[in-house]
Amino acid sequence: MKKIIKLILAISMFLKITNIKALTYSDWKEEYPEGINEMLIEKEERYKWFIEQRVNEEYLKEDEGTQQYIDKEDTKEIIEKYDEKPEVDEDKIEIKNEGITLTCEDATFIMIRNLNSWVTIDISEIEIYNKHTNEKIEYTLEDENNNFLKDKDLETFHTIGLRNLLFINLNKKYNVNDLKIIFYYKYTGEEYYITHYFSYKNKICLDRDNAPLTSCSENCKLIYEPYSACQNISFTETFYYVKETLYKKYDLEKEYTEEYLKEKEGYIKDEETKKTFYRYITDEEVLISNGKVVTDESICQKDYCYILKTNEKPKEEIKEEEKEEPKEEIKDEKPTDEIKPKDEEILKEETIKENESKKEKDYNTSKTVPNPKTSDNIKEILIQMFISSLTIVSIMIFIIYKIYVLKKHKRKTLSTFVESL
Repeated sequence: MKKIIKLILAISMFLKITNIKALTYSDWKEEYPEGINEMLIEKEERYKWFIEQRVNEEYLKEDEGTQQYIDKEDTKEIIEKYDEKPEVDEDKIEIKNEGITLTCEDATFIMIRNLNSWVTIDISEIEIYNKHTNEKIEYTLEDENNNFLKDKDLETFHTIGLRNLLFINLNKKYNVNDLKIIFYYKYTGEEYYITHYFSYKNKICLDRDNAPLTSCSENCKLIYEPYSACQNISFTETFYYVKETLYKKYDLEKEYTEEYLKEKEGYIKDEETKKTFYRYITDEEVLISNGKVVTDESICQKDYCYILKTNEKPKEEIKEEEKEEPKEEIKDEKPTDEIKPKDEEILKEETIKENESKKEKDYNTSKTVPNPKTSDNIKEILIQMFISSLTIVSIMIFIIYKIYVLKKHKRKTLSTFVESL
């Protein structure tokens, strides 16, 4: 019995659900669909969406870097070591005297000079390499007037004056025995030696060596690879330690979606990229109520509904087209035959009779031919009445079944019956 009741209820629910009609649509497009009834058209505002990604992230001092943003909660502490006292607050500086032992691996400067006052050498370029890796070492000159020695012009020569000194800064530590020095020169005379001093910070000389220079007037190149057995040199030097706070600095780069979307979770909407997209209903006919498309036919029990054929033009457009139709120009033509007064009276009587006969025909057809809209509404009302009746019958059967069970089991009280309901 319970299974029968459940089946009846399921059928009634199915009949109610079938009153909901699903609509079919065209694809979304940017172009407005011309020639489609406005009630069938849907529009949607869409945008490009983006997330902001961090780029160019670095830990830097607060006054360093070109990044636009700084995260002061993301920091890092460092201690920097200086050979000379830096220009910072005194309370940030910690001074330490440290013992240092220097070897051939600590060369940071090369000093080159002519020993004999009567010798003049013309030089166009000096190149320095790591002889093991053949990596070119980029150096700087203490005297900028001598920058011609690294301008890569091998054709122009310059004279190094009497006892003129060249101070070459290697900018970091190198082992003297790893260096290879190339001279591009001109020199005419007896064999001559160029003296090299290898030093630490141009303060402490680690060793010295001589490079032999032979007489040459064209395409002259001296390749010199020093060899030195430097003795260890120990001394005390003062260093300045500064504790610095570094902050995370970064730029933001927007990463956009490829498509225009209505929503995108976790992304930010770019208001300037707004575009309107359109789609329209493609069903052959739709149900209209209060100027809107409806899918639930039960609405028509409360409000007036009518069926619209989707290929029909809206009434407003039809009226506008009628207004725009050009009227035929009536030419002023003189009638060939003049109508007599008696004939005019006869024509009027005939016109009145024709209009009366048309009205009678329209009245008769309105009686005999049913209105399709009315018949559709009657069908819907009958369906709803059938569903309501079926539901009431199901409830009555359920109550009768409960009474039957109650009589069969006399132990149950009336309160138990009410609770079971």
